[in-house]
Amino acid sequence: MGVDADAELIAAAQHDHPTSRWQTGDLSTLELARTFELIVCTGNVLPFLAPGTAPEVLRRLHAHLMPDGRLVVGFGSDRGYAVDTFFADADAAGLERQSLFSTWDLRPWEPTSSFLVAVLARKHAV
Repeated sequence: MGVDADAELIAAAQHDHPTSRWQTGDLSTLELARTFELIVCTGNVLPFLAPGTAPEVLRRLHAHLMPDGRLVVGFGSDRGYAVDTFFADADAAGLERQSLFSTWDLRPWEPTSSFLVAVLARKHAV
């Protein structure tokens, strides 16, 4: 299943992958009435959201995760969404860091990395 705010991108995805489910929608108001084992948010999605909506998008993605599911987010740290802000927003959304990488080929992340790939999970109650 794929969701994007751009109807043209959804139409292209439907054309290229007609057996998959696609939906035009705003991630900050996302309600799919189901949960997923894995949600992948690539392509600098978070930095390109409407200003101030990233915390709500992370809350909505959290709501769509199965209890043991994972959210994988990747974005450039020079795109206007600071990594420290992302970490704080993810924490506030009830997500905890499982792994951090600096590339999609899983090179280790460091605070000086120009890209972040974060694997997140729902926080478990203590």
